[in-house]
Amino acid sequence: MTNILPSFETLVELFDYNVLTGRLIYRKSPGGSRKIGSLAGGKDFKGYYRVRIKGIDYKASRIIYKIMTGCDPGDLTIDHIDNNQANDCIWNLRTATQAQQIQNRRLTGSGVRKTKSGRYQMRIMIEGTRIARMFNTYDEAVAEYHSRSIKHPHYEQASEETSKTL
Repeated sequence: MTNILPSFETLVELFDYNVLTGRLIYRKSPGGSRKIGSLAGGKDFKGYYRVRIKGIDYKASRIIYKIMTGCDPGDLTIDHIDNNQANDCIWNLRTATQAQQIQNRRLTGSGVRKTKSGRYQMRIMIEGTRIARMFNTYDEAVAEYHSRSIKHPHYEQASEETSKTL
């Protein structure tokens, strides 16, 4: 479960957002050694930028999404389109359900591995169904993987569904 974000007014009072770097900048000093104009937050062990507000940690991507769209993502997650958790540029952020995030995670990389027999196994999860096929060459396996992943663009459908809820 995610922390409820502070109000839009509070967030724009505390932070400026640099659209070129995707980073939050302190507009108002939160105290301590952090000064106005300095970069807000830091990376956690998973590579996400996090910001502390009144003793509560928030993912910077959720704050940025709310500042830039005016919408609180609520129970939805924020997906980094390029799969780089540190890239919080607004064009790289979109809302997604947890199921869509899992699907996206499984679609990253080639989805192909070399087996002990020397053949190549293509594996993909589509709409909860696990599909695995064997191929003689790496290129054949990758082509099949990409063909199947293109046929099931789960985010196109999901974006329409999730935008209706915002």
